[in-house]
Amino acid sequence: MKDFWGFYWLMLRLLLAVAACAFVVGALLALLEHLLGDSTLVRLAQLGVVIAIAPVIGYAAGKLLREGPMTPEGKLVAYLCKRAKAEGFRVRKLSYEGRHGAPDRLILAPGAAVFVEVKAPGQRPRPEQTRELAIFNDSGLHACWVASKEDIDSVLTELSLRSWHALEEDPYV
Repeated sequence: MKDFWGFYWLMLRLLLAVAACAFVVGALLALLEHLLGDSTLVRLAQLGVVIAIAPVIGYAAGKLLREGPMTPEGKLVAYLCKRAKAEGFRVRKLSYEGRHGAPDRLILAPGAAVFVEVKAPGQRPRPEQTRELAIFNDSGLHACWVASKEDIDSVLTELSLRSWHALEEDPYV
């Protein structure tokens, strides 16, 4: 329900911003009309402003309607990607063709990697996701699931410790 009201609050702010811009443009055009005394020039200017602003407003409104508010899981994925990139890691989105259960992200560090399944707070992985994480771990790869920012921070810290960044010298040189 929080996301529902957050979306409408965002739309209200957009409409208020558009109204404020229209008010300022209207006031400037009225001043121009008063100074010049020629309403034809002002009407052309108004038409030009509407033609210039309408696509921007339409794009912003359309983007908000298409994307809507970010889900709790989406917020965690965004946090994971931002933090991993800030650490200098590479992030890849994963998906399988013809199968279910792929982890959401692969985080690559120099000499280390981890597969990460992101869940909304309070949720757990589905059975096929748990199976895939176990397959990776049984194969000697690192895979886990996270459901909070603290979990993400812990995984990235562990990944930093396993990467070549933590070593004094590159073992392959």
